[in-house]
Amino acid sequence: MRSEIPLITHKNDIATANKLIDIGLPDIEPTLPYMFQWIQDINWPVAQVLVDYFSTLGSVIVPEIRRVLSTDDGDWKGACLSVVERMDRDTLVALRADLKEIAERPTQSEIDSGVDSRCRKLLRRANRGPAT
Repeated sequence: MRSEIPLITHKNDIATANKLIDIGLPDIEPTLPYMFQWIQDINWPVAQVLVDYFSTLGSVIVPEIRRVLSTDDGDWKGACLSVVERMDRDTLVALRADLKEIAERPTQSEIDSGVDSRCRKLLRRANRGPAT
């Protein structure tokens, strides 16, 4: 494990985000919860870089996705779904129960941010045939 893992310090800190991506897993795994905070607003420049990266990680980020989906922040959930929408079907299957909960029993925040309809669309994709 590397001794010095840099941390993103502001919404425009793309340089640090790219350093973290270059370091990669498993070294940055302990920082994933912190990194996920930087996608709370999908309009932040650093969020776009992280969404692209997170979508390549597969099942390793399922716990963080679940954590975000359990919050009351509809916009953060929406940003998190931007990651999920780019992930493989196996990861969708792993998140099926979480997506179903939102799709079938959305909060007002989830409805207002469109998260419920996005979850329904992701569920349809997850339910197509057996996972590979």
